[in-house]
Amino acid sequence: FNSAGRAIFPGGVLAQVDVGDEGIAGELTIETALLNVSDGSKIQVGSFGSGDAGVLTIRADDVNLFNTADPTFFTGIFGGILQDPNSSTTLPEGNGGQVNIYAERVSVRDGSRVTADVSGLGEGGTIFIQANERLEVVGDSKTTPSTIGAEVNPPGVVTPISPEQIVGSGGDVVIEAGQISLREGGTLSDSTIGNGDSGDYRVRDTQL
Repeated sequence: FNSAGRAIFPGGVLAQVDVGDEGIAGELTIETALLNVSDGSKIQVGSFGSGDAGVLTIRADDVNLFNTADPTFFTGIFGGILQDPNSSTTLPEGNGGQVNIYAERVSVRDGSRVTADVSGLGEGGTIFIQANERLEVVGDSKTTPSTIGAEVNPPGVVTPISPEQIVGSGGDVVIEAGQISLREGGTLSDSTIGNGDSGDYRVRDTQL
C-alpha cells in the first residue's frame, strides 16, 4: 500500500513476464470446485515486457469474479499484453495468450473482466468459455462495465501511439453455455483500435 492507503500491487495468482524482461509467460492450470476472485485480485498469464502471454486453463464447478472496488486494478482473469500503470515507460510487445474456462456456472460482475487484450503491439489472444449451465456478465454501471473480450488497443499510460501504428487483429472468443445473460453494462468484445481486423466472436447457447 502507498501513503494514501491504496494498493500498489494486486493480489492473485500470476505467471507473467515483468516490465523490462523478455520471454513467454508460463502455463497456469487451476482445478477446484469453487473459484472466487474479488477486490482487485486477478489470475493472470500476461506480459508487461517483450514476449507473448501464456496459457491459462481453469476447471471448476463455479467461477465467480466480482467487486472491482478500485479501477486501478480490475478484478479478473487475464491473458494479455499489458502496461504496468505504476512503472511502465516502454511499449509492451507480444501476442495475447489463451484463456480456457471449463465450468458449470461462470459469473462476471461488478466491473470484473475476462480478457486476452493487447495494449500495444501484437495480436489479440483467444478466449474459450464452456459454462454448461449458465454464463452471466453483469456490470454495476455504464462507467464500470463487466466484459469478456480479446481486443487490441493503444497503451494508455505513456503517450499513446497513433492508431496507424496499431496493426494487430482482435482475438477470437468462443462461448458455449446453456444460458447467457448480459445485464447492466455487461459486454462482449473483440475489437481493434487501428488497422487490424476484428476477431471472431462465436456464441453457442440454448438461451440468450
